[in-house]
Amino acid sequence: MTIDEALTKQAFIVKLKFKNGDEELSKDLMVRIMKARIKLSKIRNEFDEDLKNAVDGFQTDDFKKLQAKENRTEDEQTKFVELVNKINEEANEYVVARVKDEAHDVDDITFTEDEFMELIPINVDIEADINGQKIVGPDFLEAIHSIFVKEIETPISEDM
Repeated sequence: MTIDEALTKQAFIVKLKFKNGDEELSKDLMVRIMKARIKLSKIRNEFDEDLKNAVDGFQTDDFKKLQAKENRTEDEQTKFVELVNKINEEANEYVVARVKDEAHDVDDITFTEDEFMELIPINVDIEADINGQKIVGPDFLEAIHSIFVKEIETPISEDM
């Protein structure tokens, strides 16, 4: 699993609910989800820390001086904006390269079709904020299915 895949899975799995009213997930499924959340959150935290360190390394002395200065001249402000843009560009290049790396110490995290079916009544009315986008129940569950459920190819029933 790449870091990108792990970050995507982490963004969704942390939004899963374990209980909705009187209904709750089985203890086994709760444990599996919690173990996966812990592993994926560890990857997220390591990635965030690596990115922070990388961005700190992209900051030049000129940038730090201009950043600390309260009243910049027009020329200094122009230079500061250029330096910020350069740091952002370097950070974006870092992210694009880094997310292609393999995530270590984590197996592919999947749900069976039965486990997914158990998630539906608990999470059908969810409104999740994923990376700044609101995703509602059915769309959220569809995403969970496409990200976590490994389908076994079976013929489509003609009754459908």
